[in-house]
Amino acid sequence: MALSDDVVGILKDEHCRKMDFFIAGLHIDGTGLGEVAKQIADSGIAVCGRDDLKTPGRYRATRDELQVQNDLAGALTDETKRALLVHEAVHALSDMRSQKMNDMEAESAAFIAQALYQLKYRGGKTWKSKVPIFVAALDVVVAKQLNEKTGVTVAWDDYTELRKAIQADANYGKKDLNASAGYNGIKKHSGARCQ
Repeated sequence: MALSDDVVGILKDEHCRKMDFFIAGLHIDGTGLGEVAKQIADSGIAVCGRDDLKTPGRYRATRDELQVQNDLAGALTDETKRALLVHEAVHALSDMRSQKMNDMEAESAAFIAQALYQLKYRGGKTWKSKVPIFVAALDVVVAKQLNEKTGVTVAWDDYTELRKAIQADANYGKKDLNASAGYNGIKKHSGARCQ
């Protein structure tokens, strides 16, 4: 089975189908994640295996590529790796919809979706993390009851601690998080992908 098939399977699973919340004008729900899965299945979004990634995955809006570590396929029974792919799929969803958001909003949306997916995958059982971003994202999910309710809006003031944690994280600290996330829709691609 190809890695892209695995990603499609995750985005169409029962946990993604039951997600339903709004943040920064973006509706993150099973329908939207299903549209990302369809774009992957139809090659609008390429899933690119890479050996040189420092993180299990990343979404490149300029190339419409979901880049993942080559060895990830064997680890997709791991809830944290599955949740990370959901995080990246939220970036893809934002790109598909040409969502106007800055990098801070984009990362916050993705981390909240990642925490919500992981909570759903664990049957509603919370967990302890030493990573401040994951702690803050799960706190938002629990406070807003995203696992129990649908159609909830997560407002800017609801994720203040998450924004602080993202800003303080070494992966984001040097980045201008007020800059546009640069989402511009999925384009038609000709020629080789995953270069």
